[in-house]
Order: sequence, then structure tokens, then C-alpha cells
Amino acid sequence: MYFKSFFLSLFVFISFNSCAIQSSCIDSFGFPFSDDYIISNISDIDDTMSKIAKEIYPTFGGGSVVITDFINSRTYQPTTSGIYLANLLRGHISRNTTARILQLDLGKSFTLNASGLSVLTREADQILKQKNLALIGIVGSYMVQGKNLHIFVRRINLRSGILISSSTQIIPYYCIGNQINN
Repeated sequence: MYFKSFFLSLFVFISFNSCAIQSSCIDSFGFPFSDDYIISNISDIDDTMSKIAKEIYPTFGGGSVVITDFINSRTYQPTTSGIYLANLLRGHISRNTTARILQLDLGKSFTLNASGLSVLTREADQILKQKNLALIGIVGSYMVQGKNLHIFVRRINLRSGILISSSTQIIPYYCIGNQINN
């Protein structure tokens, strides 16, 4: 008798939990959450970006660095989340290093698409020879896939194109009702 009630209670508990934990994150109207919404609701994103900053740039590193806004790896476009992630990374690198972070508007000269980084000017050498342009660039992208946020960051030499270091972080999350948790 005790075993029957135990198994019945266990069955009811599992049934209710499986209703609350959804296979995809959807809002109360039945639409999937946007990447921006998911990223803005992941609680330990700041800690993850701090970890990336320490991996990608030496603690006592100096010099000048350009940090681009992150792009969505599916659309190759900067988004609100990409700006948010880049600003977090800029803040952590600024706090932990003596690096001078340059804010440059390269949007008219560069574009990023499925083929990679493209220069849209005939004077690419002139842009790269500017005194204010840093030798180091940090580029990042992200992708929400399944129940994970993937963040990819690369530190590159802008003059040679050589990869200096990279970091990849995966943040798992789950949905309970229309709440995102990790």
C-alpha cells in the first residue's frame, strides 16, 4: 500500500514538473523567446564575460585595443545583445588591464558576412596605417542554440591577421514556464 502511494505521488510530481519545464523557451503567447530576451535574462553573463576577459587579454596587458560589437553567428549582424556583450567585455578589460580601449567607427569601411570580414574601401592600407588604430582587435560572436548560449571571442593582430588567443564559453540555461534560468 505504501509503495502504491509513493509511486502515485512520484508519477504526479514528474507529470507536473514535465509540464513546467518546456522543451523550448516560449512566452505566454506561445512564441519562442528572442535571443536578446534570453541573453538579457541569463544571470551569470557578467561572470562569464569576466572570465573571457581574463582568458583573452593579459591581466597587466597594455597597449591599444579595438573591441568590436559582437555579432549573431546566424545573421552576421550586430544586435542589442551583441552591443551588450561587447560593453561587458570592454568594462572587464578596462578594469583588469592598462589597455587603452579605442572606440572607432569602422562601419563604413568594414562589413562582416558569411564569407568573413570584408573591406569596402580602396584605401584599406591607409586605414590600417592610421596612428590611432590599435594593433590588437577583439572580435566576438554569439549563438543561442538548443538550451545553450555559445560565446566566441578572438584576439587578433590587426596588421597581420594572426590569431593571438581565443575563448569559447557555453552557458546552459533552461525554461520553467516563461522564466529563463541557468
